[in-house]
Amino acid sequence: VRVSAAGGIYQHPDREVPDTFFMTIEYPSKHTVVLASSMANRQGLPMIIRGHKATISFDGRGTTIAPEDEYQEEFKKMFGQTPLNIDRFYVNSEERANHMDNFIDCIRSRENPVLDVEFGYKVQVAITLGVTAYRENKVCYFDPATEKVIEKS
Repeated sequence: VRVSAAGGIYQHPDREVPDTFFMTIEYPSKHTVVLASSMANRQGLPMIIRGHKATISFDGRGTTIAPEDEYQEEFKKMFGQTPLNIDRFYVNSEERANHMDNFIDCIRSRENPVLDVEFGYKVQVAITLGVTAYRENKVCYFDPATEKVIEKS
């Protein structure tokens, strides 16, 4: 419903796209995604999902789910340990298929891919609004009911 972005070309003047970029996406579900990226440092930024009950951290070696203090006992009863370390990302106890392999398999089988066109559309709306917000130095608004960008003053 609302996207803002900031950043700039601070370290690599030979480019058109920002080497440092921040984007905030607010969804109608009351979830917010904060994307931060920088091409000015090789260390990269950690991928983290912060939820009300736990935080999920992705570090390249695996995934760690750490509950918030008040959910420690509930988490331990459900999973037997806290924090929970996962070597790979699994969905319903099956390793998630490689995106391109899944796409090719679906072309052959005519089944729907895990990441279908509706999902792609939703992601692209957020990306396009973020690019627009950055380039035009403004906050962009989107009405999910009409699927239209709306102007607010």
